[in-house]
Amino acid sequence: MTELKVIECDRCGKEFKIPIDQEPYKIDLFERDEPTSYDLCEDCWASLSFWLQYWKRFDKLADKIAREETGDE
Repeated sequence: MTELKVIECDRCGKEFKIPIDQEPYKIDLFERDEPTSYDLCEDCWASLSFWLQYWKRFDKLADKIAREETGDE
């Protein structure tokens, strides 16, 4: 039987299990010249990957939602 470790997603807070010999999905951000690493669950990693691939569509959708919220259509 594979031993598992429990990891908490740094984005959504969900706890998930992975094999003890694997690392979770990670994203490294550089803030103030120092890298910060965040562990991500599979759902958050998928969302981030989708956003990175289709960022222009997300920007257009965000603009559309903002216009609808403010009534500036």
